[in-house]
Formats: sequence, structure tokens, C-alpha cells
Amino acid sequence: MACDLFVDNLNTLDFPALSDFLGLGNAVDSRPTEGTVLDYKSNDSGDWVEDVAAFANTAGGLLFLGVQSDKQKNNVPVAVVGIAVGNGDLKTRLTAQIASLITPRPDFEVGVVSVPNLSGQSVAVIRVREGVYPPYQYAKQDRVRFRIRVQDATRDASLRDLEALFRKRDALNESPEAAFESLAATPLFPQYLTGLETPPVQLKKEMPYHTWAIRPRVSMRIRLDREFDTRVRALVARHFPDSNLGQHWPPAMTGRSHVLQWQAGIGTSSGGPPARWPRNYEFCVDGGLRLSEWVERRELSGAESISDLAISGLRFLKLAEEFYQSQDSFGQLTILHSLRVSPDFKFVLNFPAEDGIYRETDAIRIPPTRSSAEASNVSYETYSLGEEERVKIVADMMLVHLRELRQASVDYDKLLQLVAACPIGRPLIYFP
Repeated sequence: MACDLFVDNLNTLDFPALSDFLGLGNAVDSRPTEGTVLDYKSNDSGDWVEDVAAFANTAGGLLFLGVQSDKQKNNVPVAVVGIAVGNGDLKTRLTAQIASLITPRPDFEVGVVSVPNLSGQSVAVIRVREGVYPPYQYAKQDRVRFRIRVQDATRDASLRDLEALFRKRDALNESPEAAFESLAATPLFPQYLTGLETPPVQLKKEMPYHTWAIRPRVSMRIRLDREFDTRVRALVARHFPDSNLGQHWPPAMTGRSHVLQWQAGIGTSSGGPPARWPRNYEFCVDGGLRLSEWVERRELSGAESISDLAISGLRFLKLAEEFYQSQDSFGQLTILHSLRVSPDFKFVLNFPAEDGIYRETDAIRIPPTRSSAEASNVSYETYSLGEEERVKIVADMMLVHLRELRQASVDYDKLLQLVAACPIGRPLIYFP
């Protein structure tokens, strides 16, 4: 798996991994360019510490000291030149500079990598987290400045920027439950539609369903117009390959959100009752996203694979990663997963392999006596939606749900492997 310095352990970083991240062996136009969360410095002279403050005030980021970039080629890295280690420990020296010049102290890590064939030269990688108590001030020689990142540049914050940073402080310190208050105010229970002019099928009871929700800690401003509808339909099609098994109905629109309504009726080769499969995707003006779908999809009560929860979660989080990147939104994200099933609802304990065939697993054991709980909610906070983090989020949430709703005994390491192996890039539906 490719090196990702936004999340990987910097203490074990070596030169091959550094070169891999910088893409020095690749074509110039495929290397990571400077931007909101990335900056290269060929040396450690000048006021590089102010870039650390700017990252903390904006969305976090990576600062490389000892990497030369080409300003004529979109500021991509072109060479590793290193910085002098000097006397003492380089990591300690850089840490002391940051701690003495930025208030309050930001959350950061420093990794140091020796440069082969350049004696006494190293590259320093400084990873800065988005600050939870902004604004962060940079003070040097009795001059105080508040710096922010604007695209690939560090700039002084304006009065309006400072006001936004104080609002951001409040948002970052609210509880996960409070973060979802506005999002959860409107239910997103998907109904099965039979025609444009008719109401949804009236159900005798609310079907078992689950809902994934995610929102950035700092609100965004999304314009919900026709172009937006086109883009998010394409986004859903890319990340949910079973979309072509059903159809999209006209979206449900309000002033604050845009809901794509999708459903499928899928027959079986055995001639049994088809699966009815409604799913809603919600995109909100503040950047909040939700996915809600039935868990029990049979007209007659039938068993469902436990892997359905994992597959939907992995796809949704991957969709969210691309969505936020396309909106140039970085920083802390709050995730919530809610599962509602009756005590007698049956999960089949199997997962699909790469060939699409579902196989039973002993990673989960459900005792005969079960909890009477019908709903379970789990929240999670993260700065990354990379592949490894997505797998961990889904596995962690499944662990909590299984314990809460089924008093299950779970081998977490095996569960993690099963979730990671789910072939989410192909259409999947389990028929018992």
C-alpha cells in the first residue's frame, strides 16, 4: 500500500517511503502539488514556523523541510536537498522553535529522515493537526501575526477570518451529538415508491434500516443547483456499483438539502420473492452527508448478510472522501452510524470474498439469548478518510453494534481483515 504521510507513523519513516509519497520517480504532473494542506521548503531558514501556525488555523497539513519544489511546474517536488542536522537532535530543535513561537501550542509531530549520499543532511516532515482552539498566533520579535492557508500560500488573517476562527473554536468543541442535531432533526427513512403520482408503499411497520451520517466540524457552503445534482449522481454511480440494478426517482429537495432517492426490485433465480431495496442519499448545504437504506429487503422476512453494513459503510465513506476533496474541504470530520433492527431480526454471519461468493465466518458469535435493544448509535471523529481509516471506522462501529444489539462475541482482528477484504467495487447482494 502506498505511503500516506497524513496518517502514517512518522517515527518509522524511511527514505524510500518519503520518495514514494513525493512521487519523485513519477512524471512531474503526477506528483503532489503544494496546496492548502501541503508545503515544501528547501531549507529551514526564514519563518517556516508561521506555516505551522497557518496549518493549525486552517485544516492541518504537511510541511517538508529539505525538499525543493519547482514554482514553474505547479510547485511540485523536484529534488530532496536536505537541511543540516547540526549539533544536537534535529527533531528537538524544530519542536522547540514551534513551541516557543506559536500560542497556544498546536498539535504536531515531527519525523526526520536522513538523505542518502548527503552526509549530515536530513529531511524533516512536520505534520500539523487542525487546531481545536484557534486562532493560533505566531509571535516573533514582539510582532504578533495570525496566519492562515489560502490555496498554496500563507497569508495574514483578515478580521472576518479571525471571526470565523473563533466560531470554528466553538464548533470544534461541541459534542458529536450536538454536531448532528440539525442533521438528525429531519428523519431520512427511505420508503419504497411505486409511481411518481402515488405515495410510498404503506408499510405495516417501519422496516429495519441503518443510517450513515458525516459532517465537517466547520460548516461548508454548498450550492444545491442543477449542476450539483448532475455531479452527485455521477459520484453515487462511481462508488455504489449496484446503482445500475435499480433506478433513481426525482430528488426530494428542500432549501437545506438535496436527497437522491434510489430503489431496486431484484428477482431471484429460485423464483422466490424479490428483494426490495430503497436507499436515500442526502447532501446538505452545510456539507453534511447521509446515507439511509433498508437492512431487511425481503417481502417475506428473510436473513440478511452482516456484511451489508460494512459494504455500505465503506462505499459511503469513500464517496465522502472524494466529495470533500472536490470541495477543497479538509479538517476534522464527525461520523455517526445508527442501526435499528428488531430483537428477532436475523443476520447471516458471512462476508463476500473477491470472487463475490459469501462465506461464513467464525469472527462473530451470537449467543441464543440476546439483548432487547432495538437501536444502536456510534459516533467517531477523524481527520482522514483514507482506505485504512475507512476500514477501521467500519469495523469499530460494527463491533459496538454487535455487542449492543446481539451481545456478540467478536474477534476484532478477524473482523478487521474481513471488512478490508470486502470487494466494494462490484455489485453485491446476498440471497439466502
